[in-house]
Amino acid sequence: MHARVDRIQPSNAAGGARIDYDVSLENGKHGVVPARMLRAS
Repeated sequence: MHARVDRIQPSNAAGGARIDYDVSLENGKHGVVPARMLRAS
């Protein structure tokens, strides 16, 4: 599913610092996903 990145936010996870992305999905929903879950289209 395609998503648009609305905001990039650093966060502290159990394994150390990481980058999370606040995204808007093409079906109208919103969510936060870690960088490892994204890929270019």
